[in-house]
Amino acid sequence: MGLTLLPQGDIDENTLASFLLERVVGALGADFGVAVRTSGDGFRIIASHNAPPDVAKGLRSQPAAEFHFWRRLTARPGGGAFSEILGDTTPDSAPRRRLAASGVTSYAVFPAVDGERVIAAFICYFGLSGKTVAAADERTIDAVGRIISIAYANVRMSEGLNEAAEHERRLTAELRALQELTLLGASTDDLARLAQETIEAVVVSTGAAGGGYILVDPSTSKVDPIVWVGQSSRNWAALSESPTIPPDWPPLE
Repeated sequence: MGLTLLPQGDIDENTLASFLLERVVGALGADFGVAVRTSGDGFRIIASHNAPPDVAKGLRSQPAAEFHFWRRLTARPGGGAFSEILGDTTPDSAPRRRLAASGVTSYAVFPAVDGERVIAAFICYFGLSGKTVAAADERTIDAVGRIISIAYANVRMSEGLNEAAEHERRLTAELRALQELTLLGASTDDLARLAQETIEAVVVSTGAAGGGYILVDPSTSKVDPIVWVGQSSRNWAALSESPTIPPDWPPLE
């Protein structure tokens, strides 16, 4: 059904959701589909395929707990994908009544789970073209649900590996900067250049946003701001204008 051929390389959740949703809708023969993710007490739309604007608006307009499909997913997070035919029972909530009034007769829901917690759902709607979810057997629905779960798990694993790699790169840069700190002064006798090289190395090694090199004379309570590197600082500008030790500094003796 094309679901197992997932995009290659690093992808974010929205890209993955759009890719999966389009193929799930096509594989099941649904009229349209929407993928939602929890955001506070409600939903945000992470993907939509052929969905009428009113459907997406309706999903965003009420708390997640107002939706029957979400209550069912969160009540049985290990229960997996499921389908329902609206005609089987009288719609018991405003969202289901709106769906029935729009011509939707059934839908299938596929959860995305993080550990034991349901964090997102793919919903495929049927009825506008006369087809019902019953045309897709339960084995197909279960298979699609498993593919979505595996795809989400792979994305989370990839994100974790990327974060670990970035952390390793940052630690390597900080270690290199610390090593370079021990060599400062060996190749120059220019004090201004030495000050800049020193504060640059300190900023990199500590992961700071910025930092300044300041000479302090405690006997006169004077400071001499030498150089600032990194993101701009209003405090540094104020220190340059009034070169005295700020009252909120800790004692220097």
